[in-house]
Amino acid sequence: MKSISSLATIFLLIFACRLCSFTGHKSTPKPSSSPTSLSYASDLIKEQLGTFRLIKSYNKEEAKKASYGFTVKLIDQSTDAALGEYKSSNGQSVVLLVTSYSTTTLPASLVDEIGKDRVWKTVKVIPKQTGKRVEGEDGLGNVVIIWSNGYWVFMTAGDSRSDASSLADNVGY
Repeated sequence: MKSISSLATIFLLIFACRLCSFTGHKSTPKPSSSPTSLSYASDLIKEQLGTFRLIKSYNKEEAKKASYGFTVKLIDQSTDAALGEYKSSNGQSVVLLVTSYSTTTLPASLVDEIGKDRVWKTVKVIPKQTGKRVEGEDGLGNVVIIWSNGYWVFMTAGDSRSDASSLADNVGY
């Protein structure tokens, strides 16, 4: 009798695993979609994003220690965060920060806040169907692209506008 009970448990586990594999989310997001609320920020830091290769990834605490200024505020107020350091095909370093929040109003207000920051030499605000994208460049040539999508805020930063923009476009959200 014990062997039948064990066998039934094994079949139930196999069925559950098969069911999960059919209902799991796709690994490549659609450009207009939003990450599910069940996703973790670290799930969105991929080994490869277009021509960008992941060099190092950081969890929320590590990202906070490696960050400064407004980035620390993004991480502190988030429920989850992850950071990835990428290399472009031409060897440039670009970072991607992914943060999630418990409401949709906080991400939108954070993106609005960075768009109004006076540190930027140039700022370009691009309305999107799912939020807003702000591209800023300081007087030293550093570029930041930040956008919100529902409960999420994404930010890329680097020395090259084309690399920061390309990595942002490869994130997909």
